[in-house]
Amino acid sequence: MRAGALRERLTIQRLAGVVTNDLGEAAGQWETVKAMRGQLVEQTASESVEASGVAAVTSFVFRMRFLPGLTVAHRIVHEGRTLDVVEIKELGRRGGHEVRCTVRGLS
Repeated sequence: MRAGALRERLTIQRLAGVVTNDLGEAAGQWETVKAMRGQLVEQTASESVEASGVAAVTSFVFRMRFLPGLTVAHRIVHEGRTLDVVEIKELGRRGGHEVRCTVRGLS
């Protein structure tokens, strides 16, 4: 993996715990595991009609250096957007990861 291709700033986070807000709703508390560089390989967008309205789903695929313990329970923050990790492929033997993420929104 060439260092020059790793142009995107990524923040890897994990769920640290669940707290209750003023309304009594459970909300996740996230902590940063690592800030690292990655390569944006693919970005796609799609829309679907759901009961609550039109849902837009944007998918991202990043390549990054190997991070031990990375799972789909983590999330990635990229350019201010919070992305859910949905798939992780290991590149080579601990050579790196190819991570597919999604962000959903209703319109």
